[in-house]
Amino acid sequence: MPQSAEDMEDILSEMEAKKISSATEQGLLAKQIKEKNDELKAKGTDLKTKETELDALIKEIITKHREKLTTYNLAHGFAGENKRTVNELYQILFQLAELRYLENNGDATVPSSADMENTAYEAITTIQEKVHRNSQIYLVDEFQYLAWKKVSRDKEEYDIPQAIQRVKDGKFTDLEGKEQTIYWSQENFITAFTEKDKLVKLTD
Repeated sequence: MPQSAEDMEDILSEMEAKKISSATEQGLLAKQIKEKNDELKAKGTDLKTKETELDALIKEIITKHREKLTTYNLAHGFAGENKRTVNELYQILFQLAELRYLENNGDATVPSSADMENTAYEAITTIQEKVHRNSQIYLVDEFQYLAWKKVSRDKEEYDIPQAIQRVKDGKFTDLEGKEQTIYWSQENFITAFTEKDKLVKLTD
């Protein structure tokens, strides 16, 4: 306990000083909190602006992709006179997958917002599965391999008559100079082309 009036004054003065100091610290803290909040609000506004700009850019890219897709006439389908080459199907499918990716925050497995695009996507994947699963169609690739002809040290070209003759002979000399046997008949190759032609366009 204070022993005198002077001691009481000293205690009161000390308490007042602490009170002022505490108020000052609280004021500084409140100022810092306000500054941080203002900074976060500014960053939030900037982030929203950038998100808006990104959304606009994505929409522009989507529009351009869809403009490119119109050249493929997806509404005509992929059968009969509207069959496409394997390469063209891959190109279309790539465009469709990119559209899905852009529209669905990076998830190409989620369907597009356009029904026609989803129909085309399913149709193409079905055709590709049939081509890959058909055990006879792979001979088309083998025939194409037989057609390659080396015309110079650094140049090769596609020679269909050469491939036909090699099939008839049942053997050929490969590009490395080694003799190879062909185990499939002309009928096997004809069947392969016929089966593939049912699904896709064979040439451009």
